[in-house]
Amino acid sequence: MASTFISTQERTNFARMCWIVVDVFRDMLWHVLTEEISPFVLPNEVKTNLHKLKRLNKDIKSRLCSSNYASPNIPASKDFDVTSLYTLIRSLSKVVPTNGWDQQLPTLAKNKGDLVEWVRVFRNVVYAHAKEGHLNSTDYCDLCREMKAFVTSSEVYLGGNCDFVGRIDSILACSMDKALEDTYIDKMQEIRHLICLVGHMMIHSSDHLYESIDVTKQFDGLSKEESNIIDKREQKRIIDASQTILKQHQTHAKKYFVETQAYRNANEILRQHRRLILIGKSGQGKSYMAQQLLNKIITDDTNIKPLIISAIEQWKMLVDSSNTFGIIVDDMCGRFTLNEGDFTK
Repeated sequence: MASTFISTQERTNFARMCWIVVDVFRDMLWHVLTEEISPFVLPNEVKTNLHKLKRLNKDIKSRLCSSNYASPNIPASKDFDVTSLYTLIRSLSKVVPTNGWDQQLPTLAKNKGDLVEWVRVFRNVVYAHAKEGHLNSTDYCDLCREMKAFVTSSEVYLGGNCDFVGRIDSILACSMDKALEDTYIDKMQEIRHLICLVGHMMIHSSDHLYESIDVTKQFDGLSKEESNIIDKREQKRIIDASQTILKQHQTHAKKYFVETQAYRNANEILRQHRRLILIGKSGQGKSYMAQQLLNKIITDDTNIKPLIISAIEQWKMLVDSSNTFGIIVDDMCGRFTLNEGDFTK
């Protein structure tokens, strides 16, 4: 009797992300590279600049320097992976992210370099789940939202007939069997030796991905004072990200926000009771109204610092008595189902 493969949603989530990183991100980086350097001259560029390409995969370097790519045969995206393409773009092209390489990324892309650097960061975030081989629904939805927003903002800088968002949507919507899941999880594992995570830690919130930062100490066994320092750093990062989100919201709200009676009622309740719970169906504008209310609060009182968080456990880590905060806990009851344990701890 043939065995029946039963996957889990978490494994399928991870496989989809691997597929996007391995195929779609590879093609995005290939598009960026070939806009800067023609595939016809790429092998010669590699041969001329070998001293700049010490981190390039040896097999790929060897193939590019061989006669296999003599005209009319030219390199194609399938000959590379995201790591090697990132190395080639960074080493050989004039593409540079807005804030420079290895620096914090803007919330949305401002040039092609931002996309290239964001791909590296996102790849590392996905690879961080490789050991378990699964991705829970909350993290999956957060990554999907982040990915689609950033890639959409990037396409305007790519030129040509690009529809990478469409390809991503197709992968997120298609059905997957065991063979397909195994294929892309294995491909992601194949590039693991090219992804350096030792001594680095990926910091991200539900609304923004941050660059990797050096970690000079183990988190286990930290003193209370050392733990407080780490919390303060994370607190500042979330505050900065929240301010960016609110500025973007305000730009949009100036054109489109219409003050309703519901908004006025919510504002009055918040002023009187200093807390407010917004309930409603998905897409009805709860997050939008919350951001509008918080913008009003921090505009009226500049001493209030904004925090937009997505999990109750972040409250204990980020909120202290030394500051006055205006806090949004988005999807506080869970994105899909209520986790009663969060409320009883």
